[in-house]
Amino acid sequence: NGAKVTAQYAKFSGNTAGSDGGAICIKNGSLEANNTVFTGNTAGISGGAIYLENNSCSAKLVDCEVTDNTATGQGGAVYCGIGSQLNGEEITVSGNNAAGAAVYLNGAMATLDGAVITGNVNSVDGASALHIANGSTAQLKDSTITGNKSPNRTEYCGGVYIPNDRSKLTISGHIVIDNNTVGAAGKEAKQAQEKDIVHALLRQVHRRQSTQ
Repeated sequence: NGAKVTAQYAKFSGNTAGSDGGAICIKNGSLEANNTVFTGNTAGISGGAIYLENNSCSAKLVDCEVTDNTATGQGGAVYCGIGSQLNGEEITVSGNNAAGAAVYLNGAMATLDGAVITGNVNSVDGASALHIANGSTAQLKDSTITGNKSPNRTEYCGGVYIPNDRSKLTISGHIVIDNNTVGAAGKEAKQAQEKDIVHALLRQVHRRQSTQ
C-alpha cells in the first residue's frame, strides 16, 4: 500500500494479467518511469500496460514508449480510474488495441506534453486515441494524435472523444489531430476528422458561449 515504483531505462514486455494492468497495476501508490518501454503486454480487463485505480494512484512517464499492448476492456495502453493522475512528457503511445481508447480517462486528470498518440485501434466504444469521460480533465500541449482507427464503429471518433460536458479538454502549443478514421473501409475519414475537432476542441468553446 502506498508503494512507489520507479523505473529507468527498463522494459516491460510480454506480461499478462487476468484482470487489470498487463504490466503494472497500481491500486494505492505511484509510478515514475523514465526512458522506459512498455510493449506487448495484455490485460484481461483494462489497462493493457498500466492501470491506475483511484485517487490514491498516479503515474509520471517521461520519454517512454507504450506500444502494442492490448486490453479486452478500456485503455489499451493506460487506464486511469476516478481521481487518479497521469503525467506524460515526450511519450509515444502507438499500436495499442482495446475495446475503448489507448488512453482512457474515467474521472481522472491527465497532462500530456509532447505526446505522440498514433496507430491505435478501438474495437467497441468511444475514441481510439484518447477518451475523456466521467468528469475527467485533460491538458494537451504540443502533441500529435494521428492515424488512429475505430474500424467497427462510425458513431464515435478515431482520435479524441468527450462524451459529455462534465469532462474538459484544454489545449496549448502546436496540436495536430488528423487522419483518424472510423468504419471498416476508412471511407469516413473526413467525417471522423470533423468529429475529432468538434468533440475535442469546439465543445469547450460552446460551453463558454452558453455561460455568457
